[in-house]
Amino acid sequence: MDAIKEYAKQTNQNVAVLAVEAGNDMLLTNDYRTDIPAIKQAVANGTISVHQLNQSVTRILRLKAKLGLIK
Repeated sequence: MDAIKEYAKQTNQNVAVLAVEAGNDMLLTNDYRTDIPAIKQAVANGTISVHQLNQSVTRILRLKAKLGLIK
C-alpha cells in the first residue's frame, strides 16, 4: 500500500481514484473527506465513468443477495 501511496503522491493523484480506475468495487479509507470528493470529481471530468460505478454497485448488490444480506 505504501508503494501506491508514494506513486499517487509523485504523480499528484488520489489513491482512491487510482483504486477505482484499477477496478476496485469497494474501498476502505480513513480519508473519506478527501477521497469521496476526489472520486466525484473524477466522475465529473470523465476519468471514471458512471457506467463503471454502476457495474461495481451491481456486483456488490449481487454478492450481498447471494450471501443473504439483502433480498
